Amino acid sequence: MKILWQSRSSKVMQAFYEGMKRIKIDSQNSYDARAALALAKHFKIEIDPQTILKKESLFSYWRRLFAYRPKADLLIVGQFPLVFGQKKRSLKSIAVLHQIDYASMRKNGLHRLYIKRLLSKAKKCDAVVTVSEHWKIFFQINGCKNIKLIYNSFELEKYSLLSEDETQFRNRNGIPLDKKIIYLGNNLHDKGVVEAIEIMMNTNYHLVVTDCKHIPKQFKIQNLHLSQTEYLSLLKISSLVFSFANLADKWNYIAHEALLSKTPLVGIYDNGKNELLDNAGQLIVSDMDELKLTVEKVVNEREKYSTLGHNYISQFDEKYFENSWVDLVNEIMTEK
Repeated sequence: MKILWQSRSSKVMQAFYEGMKRIKIDSQNSYDARAALALAKHFKIEIDPQTILKKESLFSYWRRLFAYRPKADLLIVGQFPLVFGQKKRSLKSIAVLHQIDYASMRKNGLHRLYIKRLLSKAKKCDAVVTVSEHWKIFFQINGCKNIKLIYNSFELEKYSLLSEDETQFRNRNGIPLDKKIIYLGNNLHDKGVVEAIEIMMNTNYHLVVTDCKHIPKQFKIQNLHLSQTEYLSLLKISSLVFSFANLADKWNYIAHEALLSKTPLVGIYDNGKNELLDNAGQLIVSDMDELKLTVEKVVNEREKYSTLGHNYISQFDEKYFENSWVDLVNEIMTEK
C-alpha cells in the first residue's frame, strides 16, 4: 500500500526526509511531518512534491494541481491541496484540517469561497482529522463525516530536564534573580495580551515574550530570541504562562508545552472556557480585575496546578499519536 501525504509546505517535506531537528518549523507543519514519520514506521509513505506551493500565484498553483492526478492507495491531504487539487473518486482520502481562519472569512469574500470549497471537498473525504474538540464540532456542524480528533503530541523526555542551571540562564539573558517569570507567549496581537501587560508590568513579576516585533516602549517586558533548547528552559523556569483567547487556536501549543514542562497556566478568555485549560484543571480569568489575585493563587499553589496539568497532558505522548494515526489508516483501508 502506498500513502501520499499532500502538503503545500516545503517544511513538511524537508522535516520528513531530513529530520525534525534540522529545521525550524511551526506547529501545524510539525504536526503533519510527525504524523507522516509515525506512519512511515508501518506503511510506505511519501510526501507529494507536486502539491508544494512554490514562488507562484494561487492561480498558477490551482492550474498546476487541476491537471495533476495523484497515484496512490490513500491520500492524506492538507488544506491547500484539498481545495485546489483533484483526484479520482475511487481514491481514498483523509483530510487534515487544523483550523479555519474566522477573521479572514469575515473580511474577505474570496476567503469565504475558499472555505466553502474546503468544506465541500472535506465532506467527500473518507475521514477528517482535526486537533481539538472545538474544530471537531465545527466540522460536524458543517456536514463532514468520520471526524477523528487526534491531539498534538510531543516527546515527553524533552520537557523533563533543564538544559542549563536556572541562575546561568537568568544571568545570560539579563533576567533578575529575585523576580518570578511570567511568560506571555509570542504574539502581542492575541486578545487580552496588552491589557494583561498593563495590569502586571508594575508588579513584582518579570514579564517575558519571545520573538515579538514592534513592542511599545511603555511596556515593561523583555523580548527574548531563543533557540529551541533555550525556549524549553524558559518554559521550565517560568512561574506560570499566560494563555490568551484566540479563536483560531483552541488548542494552544505553547500552553501544551508549558504543561509538559510542569509550568501552570492562567487563561484569559472572555467566556471563561477553554478546552485544554479546563481539561487540565487550570484557572481561567474572564474578568481582568481578577487577574492579579488569580496569578497569586496559582503561584502560591504552583505544585497543585503543575501536577494537575502535567498528569492530564502527559497522556498525549508519541505512542498515543502514532497509534491513533495507524489505527485510522487501517480503519479507512479496510472499509469497503
